Amino acid sequence: RAPCWKLCRELKKQQQSDRITHLRSILADSRRVQLAHDALQAPVTYANLRCGQWYTPPDICAGTCYFKSTDGHAGHWDFSLTRLNLHVALSAAEKGAVLIVDATRMGKRYPDALTKTVPIWCGVLNRAVLHLRNENSQCASAEYQSDEGWGSSLALPAWISPSERSQVEARIDQWVQKLLQPALRPLVERLSRALTRPLRPAWLG
Repeated sequence: RAPCWKLCRELKKQQQSDRITHLRSILADSRRVQLAHDALQAPVTYANLRCGQWYTPPDICAGTCYFKSTDGHAGHWDFSLTRLNLHVALSAAEKGAVLIVDATRMGKRYPDALTKTVPIWCGVLNRAVLHLRNENSQCASAEYQSDEGWGSSLALPAWISPSERSQVEARIDQWVQKLLQPALRPLVERLSRALTRPLRPAWLG
C-alpha cells in the first residue's frame, strides 16, 4: 500500500491536470476580479496579455495592455519602447485610476509584470514628464518642480530587496532619455498635457 503522502501527491497532480478544475479556478478568480472592480468604483479595466484575458470578465474589460514579465526579471530589467501602453496612462490620467488584471504560476502571489515592470513604467513616464516640463519654459512651474512624486524613487513592493531596488533605480534616467528621443517626444508631450498627478501603482491580492 502506498504511503499517505504519495497518494496525496498523486491526487494533487490529477487535480492540476483536470481541465474542469482549471475552468472552475478561472471562474472563481474572474468573480474576484469583478468584486475588486465593483469595490474600486468601476475603474477602467485592462487585461494584461496574455494571461489576464482569462480572468477579466468581458463586460468590464476596456481592452488589453502588454506589460511583459521578462522586463521585470532580476538582472534583465528594461523599459520597452515598443510596449509603451500609452492608452493605459491616458486612461489613468482621465479617470484617476485603472485596474490591470494579470496572473502568474501557482505558488507565486504576483507576476513580475505587476510588481516590477509596471512600477518601472510608472517611474519612467513620471520622470519623462517632469523632465519635459522643466525643459520647456512655457510648461515649467514651481508646482511641477517641487511636486513630490514626479521624480521620486520607484514605488516597488516592500518585499523587493534594497539591492534590486537600487539597481533598477540606477537605470531609470537612461530609460527616460530613450523615451525622450525626438520620434517619441510628441507622445510624452501628450501625456504631460493629460497628467495632473504622478502615476503610482498599488497591488490587490
